[in-house]
Amino acid sequence: MAGPPPRLPLPRGRVPAPCAGRDWLLEPQSLAHNERDYAAVMAAREHLRAWSHSDWPGDDFTLAANAEDLAGHIDDARQGLAYGYSVFASDRSELLGSLYLNPTGFLTENYQTDEATRLELAAALVEVDYWLVPAREADFEFHRDFALTVDRWLRTDWGYARPLWGSRRAMGARRDFYAQIGWSEWRELQSKSEPGRRFWLHGASAPA
Repeated sequence: MAGPPPRLPLPRGRVPAPCAGRDWLLEPQSLAHNERDYAAVMAAREHLRAWSHSDWPGDDFTLAANAEDLAGHIDDARQGLAYGYSVFASDRSELLGSLYLNPTGFLTENYQTDEATRLELAAALVEVDYWLVPAREADFEFHRDFALTVDRWLRTDWGYARPLWGSRRAMGARRDFYAQIGWSEWRELQSKSEPGRRFWLHGASAPA
């Protein structure tokens, strides 16, 4: 029988205030964001299919279905399982993507790991997933400010010593971006159930 889902540990004992960068800010996901989130999801749907390693979102994906997905992320945060944020332009005129903070335990559950890797994942605590609308993903200065600011926020405000940032098989451009900002590739993990499914982990400093 499967145990309870892993929760995201809070080293500081609390969820800190969201951070902001030069041209963007974070807000905890809310159903009030649904229409703008849906517009961004559909604008980025080809990128999101690589990000999700699936055919989601389909061309027939609806506003109502998007609200259901948002509600699921909001419930995860309410239970302390994971935390999702909407990425807005600084003036909140446009929703630019989403950021997710996940417990590294889900990687141990779903990917093949040896004992050393399991211990290192347990020490890292958090895995970071995000997507941005294509124009912002391709804007190197915006993208770098976003990644470095969020990584610093996770270290200083949340208390995570070595956040791990994920990528999937079809996300070669994301892996190139991580290399360009000086982040190392730490591990390539293989799915327990799908031989072709892989997950890469990156970070500003690899686990010791």
